[in-house]
Amino acid sequence: MGKIGAYEYPDISFSETLKLAGIIEDKFSGSIQDKNFLTSFASLLGHKNTKSGGFVIKTVALKRYNLLKDNKLTQTAEILLHPKNEEEKQNAMQEVINSIELFRKIYEKVGTRVPDENFWEYIVAITSVNRQEAISTSEKIKKLYLDILKYISRDYIGEGRMLEQPTVGNAIELKSGDVYFKVPRTADNIDIIINLLNKWKSEKKEKK
Repeated sequence: MGKIGAYEYPDISFSETLKLAGIIEDKFSGSIQDKNFLTSFASLLGHKNTKSGGFVIKTVALKRYNLLKDNKLTQTAEILLHPKNEEEKQNAMQEVINSIELFRKIYEKVGTRVPDENFWEYIVAITSVNRQEAISTSEKIKKLYLDILKYISRDYIGEGRMLEQPTVGNAIELKSGDVYFKVPRTADNIDIIINLLNKWKSEKKEKK
């Protein structure tokens, strides 16, 4: 399990994890609760046993992406494997995003428009880690997040609509040098901005 600051995130992509859910459905009728099934699942994926590090990473990812609970496929997993329409699929993807707090907060900030550069600055704003740590992990987090976005439609509108994008009138804009943020004006985002400003203030004091 990856971790940055207080936020945990899966070590493997959503695409790979969804394929694992498909294997559980196809080979084990949607459940690996039985100890023999769990062992067989590990063997099928090329692992020596259920305690293998690689196997643990995969089962943890299944749970973190809300595809597996109590070693059974969730309703979210079943919908994503066989969506009856786009609305149902997008509602299920909302569940996936919301199940991982780090990705949910990234979505609140950038939505489906991920910046090509300086993604690490969003990681700092969300997690309050130092710049070096954010830079060293931001590309991995960005790659995982972009993989999720492959399943999300920008044009989807419905009852299960993904989190609102910031618009004029309900957004906070902050620009300082090459740093630029435009995020929804929510209590959480206000706290994030305050934390970021306080961090910059501390860095200025340390340089004096």
